Amino acid sequence: MQELQRKRCIEYAEHISELCDISVSVLDVQQKQFIYNSRPNLCRECKFEKCSGVNTHLYGSNEAYRWNGQYIYYCPLGLVYASASVVDESGRLEAGLIAGPMIVGDPQDTLSELPEPSMAEVVSSLPVETTAYVRHLAAILSASAAYVVGLPNSRAMGFVYEQEKILNSIYEARDKLLSQGETVYPIEYEKRLHNLICTHDKVGAQQLLNELIGHIYCASNFDLHT
Repeated sequence: MQELQRKRCIEYAEHISELCDISVSVLDVQQKQFIYNSRPNLCRECKFEKCSGVNTHLYGSNEAYRWNGQYIYYCPLGLVYASASVVDESGRLEAGLIAGPMIVGDPQDTLSELPEPSMAEVVSSLPVETTAYVRHLAAILSASAAYVVGLPNSRAMGFVYEQEKILNSIYEARDKLLSQGETVYPIEYEKRLHNLICTHDKVGAQQLLNELIGHIYCASNFDLHT
C-alpha cells in the first residue's frame, strides 16, 4: 500500500471511530495484517479456538470488494462487523476499513449463544447497535474508502470486469460454436485486442477481451480448470 493511501486510511479510521464511538481498523489485504486499530484489537484477545482471526476480516474485505465497496458480516463469536474495500488506481484490492465488533439485537441473545463463555465479560462491554446503524456505518466506510483512492467506488470498480458482460459474451460464444459444430480459437481477436490497446481504446479493448474470455471458456469445454 502506498504511503499516502496508508495515511488516509488511518486518518479516516480515526475520524469514524471518534464520531461513531466504535473501533475502526485498517487491514492491509496484501500483507494480511492489521496496520492500525483505533482501539485494542478484540481479535488478539479472543480465546475462541475456532476463530480464524485475521482471515475472518480478509473475508469481509474481499466480500466488500465483490459487493460494490461495502459488506456486513459476523465473526465466529457472532459479533457484527462492517467493512469497506480500499483499492488502488488500477482497481486492485489493497486494504479494508473495518468497524466493529458490535452486538446487533438483544445482547442477552448474543451472550447466551456465545460459543466461548470465557469471552462473555469482554463481549458484554461492546456497543449494542441496530441494523440501520450498521448499514449507515458501512456506507460511511465505503465513502471514506473511495476518498482514500481518490476515485468514487463505482469508478474504481470499473477496472474490474463486469460479470454480467462476461457471462453474456460466454453465452454468445457458446451458441456460435455449438451452431458451427466445432471449437476454433479466434486468433484474430488477439490481434484486434493488441491494436485497441496500442490506440488506448479502453472501452473497445474491454469489450473485445470479454468476448475473448468467452471463446477461451468455450474452447476449454466450459471448464477453465482443465
